Amino acid sequence: MTIRHLQIFKTVCDCKSITAAAERLNITQPSVSIAIKELEAFYHTKVFDRINRKIYLTEEGNTLLQYADSLLGQYDESISVLRSGKAFTKCRLGVNVSVAETFLSRIVSVINKTISDITLKVYIHNNEQIDRLLTDNQIDFAIYDKVVDRQTKTGRLLFHDNIAACCSIDQYHKEKISLEDLSKMPLLLREKGSGMRSRIDAEFLKHGYTQNVAAESTSTLGLMELAETGLGYALVPERLAEKLCSTYKIKILSVSGGHLRKDYYLTYNCNKFLNPTLEAVIKVLDTLHGGEEAD
Repeated sequence: MTIRHLQIFKTVCDCKSITAAAERLNITQPSVSIAIKELEAFYHTKVFDRINRKIYLTEEGNTLLQYADSLLGQYDESISVLRSGKAFTKCRLGVNVSVAETFLSRIVSVINKTISDITLKVYIHNNEQIDRLLTDNQIDFAIYDKVVDRQTKTGRLLFHDNIAACCSIDQYHKEKISLEDLSKMPLLLREKGSGMRSRIDAEFLKHGYTQNVAAESTSTLGLMELAETGLGYALVPERLAEKLCSTYKIKILSVSGGHLRKDYYLTYNCNKFLNPTLEAVIKVLDTLHGGEEAD
């Protein structure tokens, strides 16, 4: 079994097709099939199920993919170091929308100032999409509020933010609103699948409250604009609401009678090879936010 076997295996995984992988690698389809058979013989297991002329990763294949990602990453870096004398300086960072709207500008600024020659690429999606990119090794790190799967990923707590209720300035005359009272109000919420929505749904369910959803949006700014018109109460990160006070005529209410708070974690795959650049990124983030091991 050679590094070429792992490269072919990884390409088949990416393409989800032996034919497409052969085209991408510019080799014949039988050559790809033979490489996969040799790899399966070496590991004494099946890495793909072949069903209705389609291929699907087996559990063993998924495990091998994680190791292959790490090994191929080290292999590519060895070429870079030995041929040019320079290690990789690339970091792919995925964050959810809430992080992008509240903490991202500071994170990017400090990383760029602290780590010389780094090439930082940022992906902004909801939790589900970021988690998929991380699982597929299309990003190196994720910063989001998803519970860490300890079997495949490791995470450390970076920071947290309360969730506030925002309404038009004439809509509510107190400084706080209870979760129970919120359940009776028209709510303006992020879309299903977002970390913000999942946290809010969980807290309402925990206390047995229903939701009167007046609007859903992938844009927190869109929710704030609707709140300004008096349509309802937007549940958004408190830090973002404070930043937008000068833009929108809104009132920020703290929420009592519940635990509407979001904890954000730096997460990466357990088998991820951390080159010096990626280790430096972790140190910068720990310095910024006093990283702790995730519970």
